[in-house]
Amino acid sequence: MIDSLSSTLNTQPLPSTFNHPSSKVFVPSPLTLSEKLEFLYLTPYYLQAAFFITGTISWFIAEVIFQVRLPFWTEIWGWSLILTNMLALPLMNMVGLFLEEAEEKDYLGLFSFVALSYVVAPFQAYAAIKGFLEKEEGPWFRTPKTGRITDVFTPGRFYRFVWGVFGRGKPAPALAKSDLALARSFLAGATSPNPYLSFATANNRFQNFRIRPKQIRWFGRATLSILIIMALLFNYLSLFVPQTNAQAAPDPTIEQQINIMDRSATITSASYGPTDNSLGLFTWDSTKYSATITVYFEAVFSTANATHTAYVSLFTSGGSQVTQSEVTTTGDTNYHRVRSGNISGNLTDGTQYSVRGKNSTTPATSTIKAARLIVVQQNATNITTTRTIIEVGNNETLSVTTTATALTDKKLWLYTSGSYDGTVTTTFSATVKKAGGGSYTAYACLYSTSGSEIGCVSDTSGSFVYPTPASVSLTNGTTYEVRLKSSAAQAKSVAVANAHVIIDQTAAGGLTKMELYHQYVNTLATDTNDVYTSQNYLNYYDPGNFEGGTFTYYFESTIKTSAGTGYAVLNNGTSFSDNLDDSSIDASWTTNTPTGSIVETSVLTITTADSGGSDWWSGALEYAPIIYRTAGTGDFIATVKLNSYTVNNFTHAGIMIYRDRDNAYLWGRHRNDDTSSNNFDLAGIIADTGNGITSLSSSTLPMWLRVRKEGTTLYFDYSTDGTNFTNLHSRTQDFTPVSVGMFSKNWSTAPATSPTFSSYSSLVDRSPSPVSTTSTSYGRQRTASGLTMPTFAVELDTQIKNSAASGNTTSVSGSTLIIQISNLQIPENIVWILPVAIFFPAIIRWYRKRRVKMEPAVVELR
Repeated sequence: MIDSLSSTLNTQPLPSTFNHPSSKVFVPSPLTLSEKLEFLYLTPYYLQAAFFITGTISWFIAEVIFQVRLPFWTEIWGWSLILTNMLALPLMNMVGLFLEEAEEKDYLGLFSFVALSYVVAPFQAYAAIKGFLEKEEGPWFRTPKTGRITDVFTPGRFYRFVWGVFGRGKPAPALAKSDLALARSFLAGATSPNPYLSFATANNRFQNFRIRPKQIRWFGRATLSILIIMALLFNYLSLFVPQTNAQAAPDPTIEQQINIMDRSATITSASYGPTDNSLGLFTWDSTKYSATITVYFEAVFSTANATHTAYVSLFTSGGSQVTQSEVTTTGDTNYHRVRSGNISGNLTDGTQYSVRGKNSTTPATSTIKAARLIVVQQNATNITTTRTIIEVGNNETLSVTTTATALTDKKLWLYTSGSYDGTVTTTFSATVKKAGGGSYTAYACLYSTSGSEIGCVSDTSGSFVYPTPASVSLTNGTTYEVRLKSSAAQAKSVAVANAHVIIDQTAAGGLTKMELYHQYVNTLATDTNDVYTSQNYLNYYDPGNFEGGTFTYYFESTIKTSAGTGYAVLNNGTSFSDNLDDSSIDASWTTNTPTGSIVETSVLTITTADSGGSDWWSGALEYAPIIYRTAGTGDFIATVKLNSYTVNNFTHAGIMIYRDRDNAYLWGRHRNDDTSSNNFDLAGIIADTGNGITSLSSSTLPMWLRVRKEGTTLYFDYSTDGTNFTNLHSRTQDFTPVSVGMFSKNWSTAPATSPTFSSYSSLVDRSPSPVSTTSTSYGRQRTASGLTMPTFAVELDTQIKNSAASGNTTSVSGSTLIIQISNLQIPENIVWILPVAIFFPAIIRWYRKRRVKMEPAVVELR
């Protein structure tokens, strides 16, 4: 469809209805069929620079940054696409030179031309898209010519082949005339016998030349052949790459922790206490945590009575228990970390909370070593607000005057301003109390270690209070500590239960950097020998709570020694996990099946022989099928989920600690020859002699079974949810463990049984990257490089020791896991905005032009 101005190009008479300048009519196209096909081919051809750049960049961003893969698209496919596209340009240039039968010397400029082509590709892409979208065509400039022919060309064989497929255009003859005569004859639709110039068609060509072919030596042909072979090879090999499922980029997720306690509390009452908030306070404010937040209460505690239950719960400062925050442990003298369910809906902004404990009866004793609030933030877009609370205090009472005195077992903290972005607000507060008689003010203050006062909070009431945080100005690279003072010239008692530096961050476009602190040792812990000893300040590391960014982990401790060298370490070790749901068993496992079989499909199934043929006990009874892997040379922890178990008499299946067939511990589901033995059982094969050790009266399935080695002590635990574990038994090892794995056995007349397992995880050699000191004064020691953290959720602890077997004391007043976060990602579900943002100005211009009323052009035909 053309307007009246364009109608002058038509050689046919216009209809009689064409009587107004603004009229539009459909007229036949002057292009031949082959020319139309050529136009359709060239339309995407001229946009190929834009397609190449957009596709390559999109794939690279998806692969490297967001790590998103289509189900059928693998890394080999992507890289082969990039490589073949890189080869395409020199390949096509060589094809062009080949078809034009160029001189050998022309090939020397090929690589410089390729480099130039890559440089101008973005500009070509921009020009092509701009020309494709613009309504009006810009001006054309013809390069001045001398009129002399300097080279000759003839269509190559491939080009002649294309002619044979689509046919040759039939040019209309035209006479070469003067410009004026030529224009007049063209407007009149005249033709001419001139074979070189034709205005009636786009098919103008040179012909009737004699071309003497140039010779191309082996170099050009070999290079062309190599490029073609490489392009085909990359695409061929990509077909053999295993299929990868598409995975969305993880949403930004972080885990904040609020440490509450800085002392070990002994509870002897059957009523909740202490009621004076002496275990520490904090103020809750949900507005400081953007995104979707999940909040848990967690405590580390034990009971000294095998038949009693210990309780720990979160309370308001006024004494109201927080619904669903209560956690318990029963009949176990070992320390356990127990976490509540989600209590985010049960907390009130602006309310202060503390910790209390009790026992199921009296007389009974339980001990609370740690209590904390867990705040998990997750959002599909970004995290715009967060609050980091760093524990810098201790639970101490000092007699002080107006001169500030540092805590006896102080914690040292280093502020690094570059670890935080957005709008950063820093404050300080503490749970403080005027602990003596008389009229004075008790102060808890944040000081630099050089002696500069940064900010204080105070109390005059004589009760533990958590005052409104004081605004503080922190200096990059400065180490801080807590000091106490009073308003009296004579010494007065000032007590502190905890102390917090509070860092609030906010950014409307999303935060990308922050530094989080997870507290382990919260008060003085000591060790007097040269063997690493766990301090039972347990904390739970879950890699699923750190996603969508770059996470670097450090272990830090405030530590000193009386003599020799003091050491502290986070026993994270070397991790391994296997869901046991593949089509084959991982190569790191060793299987031993004198009878029965071990098969991995959607679960791991260990099948025994029929008629009790897979016994494993004393003497020559060593027929049970087993699967195991190394336990390392240091401490370890291993967990597996027992999914199902056929309840047949004379059967036993579960997790094992293994040295050889004559030395092993077997911990799992058990059934003897009567219903009273339908439970979980721990047995030992020691020096080729079987021994029953203890049992758990439960038939619950699925059940998570766990074994631990700490020093020379072995622990056997169980859990019904995979998170909160209870210890069944601990003992000094009877042999040195070599491996950890799973087993299934039967004996007597038992039929074949096939228990199934899944979700195996282990952490071995749990003593990496210690920090150390030879100083007799407290110093802040941090690991020099980032830690390699476990790839699965696991409970961690701090271990300490001294270089001397006896006589020296290592003291640790605090230890933390520091998580430095950077590059919190923008998830893929908002990337679609980018093309809109790029083309938005052009869309607006196009829309405005559409609204402008065009004045019709008037052409007078003579």
